[in-house]
Amino acid sequence: MFGISVNNESKRALLPKFENLDLESIIVKLTHPKDIHKWSREKAEYAVSQYKKFLFLNALYPEQELVPTIEIDNVWHVHILDTEKYRNDCQYLFGRFLDHYPYSGLKGQQDEKEHLNKFKLSQTLLQELFPSDDVTFSKIPAHSSSTSSASFSSVTLAYSSSNRSS
Repeated sequence: MFGISVNNESKRALLPKFENLDLESIIVKLTHPKDIHKWSREKAEYAVSQYKKFLFLNALYPEQELVPTIEIDNVWHVHILDTEKYRNDCQYLFGRFLDHYPYSGLKGQQDEKEHLNKFKLSQTLLQELFPSDDVTFSKIPAHSSSTSSASFSSVTLAYSSSNRSS
């Protein structure tokens, strides 16, 4: 499913757990006409596939504080809101609860700089693991004071105007 370049067999063996994680309920939520997101099915499926890669990255680098794109973070928030499913999925994938710290990058200039560096590292690691991937959405990090004024519609526009082939 995912095009991956992981040389370590034990790490590669983890991948199917993430690829096969059932997140259809999240897609339903993100695409529902009454939901705040109102994403297309294509965008939701793509975002969920990127979120699974982000989760996989967290399993490979548990010591790193990884920063998702805004879109991946939106999927993460919807997943977390289904508390039972999120707790069970975390236990299955990581053997522990994966915490989400939503204040990274919001506590001043130094914090924002560190946050953006963590985001760049996250993007680099994703590209190393999944070299066949195209640009992951808009390259806008979640929870950064420099992006707090970015509207959802501009993010949607950035996604819909990209030339992705699926």
